[in-house]
Amino acid sequence: MEETTPDTPLPAPHPAPRTTPTRATPAPSPPSCPGSAATSARRQRAAPRRAASTSTPSPGYLSRSEQNTLAGRRDRALLLLGFAAALRRSELVALDVEDLAFDRRRGVTIRVSKTDQEQEGTQVAVPYARAGNDVCPVRALHVYIEAAGIHRGPVFRRMRRGDTLTSAALRPSPSL
Repeated sequence: MEETTPDTPLPAPHPAPRTTPTRATPAPSPPSCPGSAATSARRQRAAPRRAASTSTPSPGYLSRSEQNTLAGRRDRALLLLGFAAALRRSELVALDVEDLAFDRRRGVTIRVSKTDQEQEGTQVAVPYARAGNDVCPVRALHVYIEAAGIHRGPVFRRMRRGDTLTSAALRPSPSL
């Protein structure tokens, strides 16, 4: 048996308890009252909505062979409108016919509210492309709506086999 002297340290039976937590605790969320300081701070930090692009997407995405089918017309209108109006996927598939206002001079005005936390509504104007330009989002949208015979409800709808339109809206993200 070994003797312990006053200079020999004794082995610790257990490690010392931790005084700090192992994971950081999340900060409490700010109050969401409409008049609170946190809400006004969020409003001041929000970036303003960017203006719609005046250029057009690559013609490779918009081949003429797909314009013969209803699905091709839908996809063309979806791409051109989303690009011209700088809309998110969720905003595009949430569009209803009632949200669109066609005007012969100005093109189409779209009512969207994805970024609007106060639910006031925002309008985005998409003008006609110059004459002779075959990538006009307003004309593509009008051609699709007329070919599909849509009068109310979702604009961009799901398709069945055989180029048959359903009444269900497209989903914002692919189903897994």
